[in-house]
Amino acid sequence: MTDALEYWRTELAGLEPLELPTDRPRPSARTGALGHLTRTVPADTARGLDKAAAEYGTPLSAVLLAAYQVLLGRWTRQRDLAVGVPGTGGDLAVVRADLTAGASFAELVARTDAATTRGRAAALPVGRLAAAFAAGADADAHADVHADAGHHPVVQALFTAGAAYAADGVCPPDLTLALDLGREDGGERDAGLGLRVDFAAELFDEASADRFADGYLTLLTAIAAAPGLPLEGLDPLTDAERELLLTGWAAAAPRSPPTPTRTSPGWSPSRPGGRPTPSRSSSARRSSPTGSSTPAPTASPTTCAASAPGPTCPSESAWSAAPT
Repeated sequence: MTDALEYWRTELAGLEPLELPTDRPRPSARTGALGHLTRTVPADTARGLDKAAAEYGTPLSAVLLAAYQVLLGRWTRQRDLAVGVPGTGGDLAVVRADLTAGASFAELVARTDAATTRGRAAALPVGRLAAAFAAGADADAHADVHADAGHHPVVQALFTAGAAYAADGVCPPDLTLALDLGREDGGERDAGLGLRVDFAAELFDEASADRFADGYLTLLTAIAAAPGLPLEGLDPLTDAERELLLTGWAAAAPRSPPTPTRTSPGWSPSRPGGRPTPSRSSSARRSSPTGSSTPAPTASPTTCAASAPGPTCPSESAWSAAPT
């Protein structure tokens, strides 16, 4: 246990918390109510990702997690960020990503795979990991979060690939990306991959979660087609978003797009000006604080413990959107 705590103090040193742009200000206390969205990664894309994983020499889950890190970086404009992954027995680990420009996606996948292996070997219960997080991360950035009931005490983004994780007794993360890999042998994936996004309903609209899922699928398609791309070459813009950037705003001239803010509905760093894009209807369903109205499994809503430490606002880390 002592070795694990020391590992996390070192691993998390200087880490600033992840802050996604939200549709509404974060309340001082959250109920834990979640919205849910499900998609399918097409079979052709899934097979291409299997081939990419074989080329990288890593598990498929490392490729999927690295793509999630890239998308989180684009939405937050942070190059140094952390994602939670389940350990064993309900423990939690943290995978820190370095999205410095100039690296290839293959290099990010290799680093992600190594960090995941190390992290799971040192996974701890949330309470103990939160203590190590507070000790290792940026003291100023985390100073006010110890009494903040609006955050998960360790991470604001979680990734699971076949392993369940329940944030019992604490706020669930802002976003959880869960994938059903189906088969692990790298064989044919005729049914594709199951994808589910759980999002904090008090922070995000369904349309924002829908765009996030679209961006993730767009990244996976690009990776499957060209596994050797540099990080700067990975573009999460969908065709509809690109069309809006190229023609939509020009048609609206001379009106200027609104100034983006971190709480503007529909704002994304990939779309200058923050204007929301048209979105097709999604299969997102919301769970009420009582857990009713949806057959999908949900995290048990809970008012987060006010004494739980966790991350708060990061500094502005400018990461420009991918070239269009």
